[in-house]
Amino acid sequence: MAIQTTKGCPKAVLATSLSTVPEVKLVDDSDINFHYHPSAISSLYRTLQEKFSYTTRAYHIVNLWRQLIWQPIYLSVASCYRAKISTDLHKLKQVQTENTLYGLMVTNIVTHHTLQHAINANIHSLRRCLDHAFNTMKQVCHLSYGQSVKIVCDILANAFVRVSGIAQSDELTAALSEWQHALFNKQHTFIDRQSNSQKIKLATCCLHIQIEPNNPCENCPKNSIRRTTHAN
Repeated sequence: MAIQTTKGCPKAVLATSLSTVPEVKLVDDSDINFHYHPSAISSLYRTLQEKFSYTTRAYHIVNLWRQLIWQPIYLSVASCYRAKISTDLHKLKQVQTENTLYGLMVTNIVTHHTLQHAINANIHSLRRCLDHAFNTMKQVCHLSYGQSVKIVCDILANAFVRVSGIAQSDELTAALSEWQHALFNKQHTFIDRQSNSQKIKLATCCLHIQIEPNNPCENCPKNSIRRTTHAN
């Protein structure tokens, strides 16, 4: 069910600004069935293990973390740059369908007067959300903090390319750098400025190779290693 809004209110502005962004789906409370709680995360983890029983434990954990964080990241980037809006991601509620999270409900929607204020608010909210998700996930399974950060940065880069609406490569590169440094004091993922297609230099492998061994991600950081191995 699509969320119902009132014209002119921040929720309506947010819904309108995201109406052309299929990656972000706003829903009503009646659709919600997932939040960051050990039992919910554990249930999703078991579902991933059953769905992809032929893959490794590492794949299950990486996929779990990616599912937990991709929606708040995309929402933050899209709402910030398309509407100068921030939300309270710490109270984020989502929709789980089998092994996938897609659909979310947001609260405390705030419209900011300047883009920089919106950026600061979104980064602060996203940092709290990521910390909460990671600390809760640790009660279910183990993922190193360093690996979790690289995965965040990779998804953040994809979000900027796909939903920020920023057309200029220089602006896109600067924005991605600003968010990574604000979140982690370091940049892990980059946009290839030599490429006209805004190709992303990923920081880590998503392990999709375990699902489709003959179809690795084009920009996977392990591709160069594979090519070197095959050449030898």
